[in-house]
Amino acid sequence: MKPSIYVGSPSGLLLVLMCCPLLGSVHSASSNKASDNGHPHLGDTDPERCMRHHFVETITHPIYKCNSKMVLLARCEGHCSHTTRSDPLISFSSVLKQPFKSTCSCCRPHTSKLKAVRLRCAGGTRITATYRYILACNYAPLRAPCVHHRAYTAERGKTEPDNTMTAPSNTYDVIVIGGGISGLSAAKLLKTSGLSPVVLEARDRVGGRTFTVRNKETKWVDLGGAYIGPTQNRILRLAKEYGIQTYKVNEQESLVHYVKGKSYPFKGSFPPMWNPIVLLDFNNLWRTMDEMGKEIPREAPWRAPHAEEWDKMSMQQLFEKICWTRTVRKFATLFVNVNVTSEPHEVSALWFLWYIKQCGGTMRIFSTSNGGQERKFAGGSGQISECMAKDLGDRVKLESPVYRIDQSGDMVVVKTLDDQTYTAKYVILATPPGLNQKMHFNPELPPLRNQLISRVPMGSVIKCMVYYRENFWRKKGYCGSMVIEEEGAPIGLTLDDTKPDGTVPCIMGFILARKCRQLCVLTKEERLRRICEIYAKVLGTEEALHPVHYEEKNWCEEEYSGGCYTAYFPPGILTQYGKVLREPVGKLYFAGTETATEWSGYMEGAVQAGERAAREVMCAMGKIPQSQILQKEPECVEIPALPFVITFWERNSPSVGGLLKLIGVSTFLSVATAAGVVAFKKGLLSRS
Repeated sequence: MKPSIYVGSPSGLLLVLMCCPLLGSVHSASSNKASDNGHPHLGDTDPERCMRHHFVETITHPIYKCNSKMVLLARCEGHCSHTTRSDPLISFSSVLKQPFKSTCSCCRPHTSKLKAVRLRCAGGTRITATYRYILACNYAPLRAPCVHHRAYTAERGKTEPDNTMTAPSNTYDVIVIGGGISGLSAAKLLKTSGLSPVVLEARDRVGGRTFTVRNKETKWVDLGGAYIGPTQNRILRLAKEYGIQTYKVNEQESLVHYVKGKSYPFKGSFPPMWNPIVLLDFNNLWRTMDEMGKEIPREAPWRAPHAEEWDKMSMQQLFEKICWTRTVRKFATLFVNVNVTSEPHEVSALWFLWYIKQCGGTMRIFSTSNGGQERKFAGGSGQISECMAKDLGDRVKLESPVYRIDQSGDMVVVKTLDDQTYTAKYVILATPPGLNQKMHFNPELPPLRNQLISRVPMGSVIKCMVYYRENFWRKKGYCGSMVIEEEGAPIGLTLDDTKPDGTVPCIMGFILARKCRQLCVLTKEERLRRICEIYAKVLGTEEALHPVHYEEKNWCEEEYSGGCYTAYFPPGILTQYGKVLREPVGKLYFAGTETATEWSGYMEGAVQAGERAAREVMCAMGKIPQSQILQKEPECVEIPALPFVITFWERNSPSVGGLLKLIGVSTFLSVATAAGVVAFKKGLLSRS
């Protein structure tokens, strides 16, 4: 059985399926034997095919168990005696999507592409199998044809291909890798400044971690980043430029806090606490986090006075130090889950406190009204990226995953999995840091940068949209916002996602952090059932059990995001590696919302980071001074930021620990005073 199958004409594609090492070895031996008969091309009855293609077969060692490493071997198929090869090219243990060039010594390089298909083994574990398809030998002027080729074409009376012909130019001023809001913002600014950018996006769409789906059931729905609010002035500026309207998320009715099996309606940013000790503990938690955040510089949190101490500590350890009650510690855990889609023990206290600070503080980041979740874009947040991509036109290349960045020469050379090569003076990487591991760099990344990208994991979240026939929750006096504290509940936080005209009633909910990792193994239908059950409990009505439509997006399975909302820093990482997060590497600059210093993790941060990286490139090109790289954005007049009013009591009330100390000191003084009075009356104290 022949291990390679030729499909179509000589100029077509060759599909080569995986074959076993034994068959490959037998075929290799027969090929060598056939090629030893004097003329190097006698191994094939049709030598013209040898001039057109050098077939490459893929051999893999047996997979003894799931997820074992595969060693790929490639060789020419024996049309030429001096082309047989069986040396290992590359080894993978994860996703196999890597092109390689098999250079035949008698002709030109021949490019093959490796595709991956996911299978399940008997135990349910996913494994990856591969197949390879081979492009026909083109006549690009990569090297001169060999003597055998010239002799053959002369004998057949054929003319030599014109080596002066060149491929269309793929040379630009700047290559932007990543077609999300950050990358497109960078490219937009570069183009506006008179430069020539190109955007390489791995997906078949722009938007990155924003994702607007349009269908008849939902009209439109944001399955990725969606929320905006006051102080997010850059993203609001883009929306205004493109004529995209915003609308407020509904919070006219009461919010609901569900805890210990009961629902408590409330108004405001945080649920009220009636126990005075718990109330003091709550107040001290928010006040302490905001006060600690004031010590942390936005641009360089690793320079904070207590940076080393706080970075060694997880948020769970910090909560254990400052929270006296279990009620507050549980809510603090939910606070971390909601804001960074991870667990308190997973994140550095320094990083989380910085994250809250650069979003405007605990009230601004957690609030809907006057906060980070106040508004949405009518028509979906995906419009922002789509409008920028439309402005850039054919400078946006979709389905172009980058696998190699070579800046060893005067120009940076970028190669993609669709077999394209792009050249530019500079490159902006606008992807989550962890995705840099999918790329090969020449020269290699500096040590700290190389280690950073493997130390900042992505958060875990499934965004769930449950649609109903009517807004039954509003009839019960609820706005649709629920804060759910129950370990068995899949959802931690919800918001009303009904359209601004009142149509398409919907509740949006997040499955967060540990719960996301637990529930992602369930079916979509099972997740919906559990979500509807908890909504019915919280809202007190069986109407929640009867949805008419359901949409969800599990960002953990997204290959070119790796998770959402953002990458987080575990304990000990920010002080050691944070300083290289935005630091250029040669001609390589870094964008992405993770590199922002205002609203990092949000769409606003993505715009700030993209425009900052674009200005860094323009500064390197001598087009702007360094003082213009960081620019303050004017406030959006239509959506001003209102100050949060902090009462005298909130500023000055003691913590639980402070109250206990006060009580202890007061008790001691009272007892001491009483004892002194008694002693005086009994004459135990002398009168002077």
